[in-house]
Amino acid sequence: MTSTEQLIAALERAPAIVMPLVRQANPATLKRRPAPGEWSIHENACHLAEVHPLFFRRLDLMLSETNPAIKSYEPGRDDPDDALLKLDLADSLRRFEEDRARLVDRHRHLRAQDRMRAA
Repeated sequence: MTSTEQLIAALERAPAIVMPLVRQANPATLKRRPAPGEWSIHENACHLAEVHPLFFRRLDLMLSETNPAIKSYEPGRDDPDDALLKLDLADSLRRFEEDRARLVDRHRHLRAQDRMRAA
């Protein structure tokens, strides 16, 4: 298995690892932050769903332009502190699973030269 195949396989496995861990967590602790400035289980899980549209936009940009500029994204800087806490966890997990499958499929179908594109 090549490193590209290993990376794609790891991306594909993530929902099967993350989702059961989130679902087995004590509901009373899901939104509890372990320390100031750190995310709760709920926030980490929702973040996984929220970043996929960004991944798709960046991939589309990289495939359509030569050396495009990618705007940085930092949740702590770019989003309100409580933004992820306001999201529905079940919906976020569903979107994470669906979008991750779409992302894996897109990567599996990229041409070798497209995988080498820079931004």
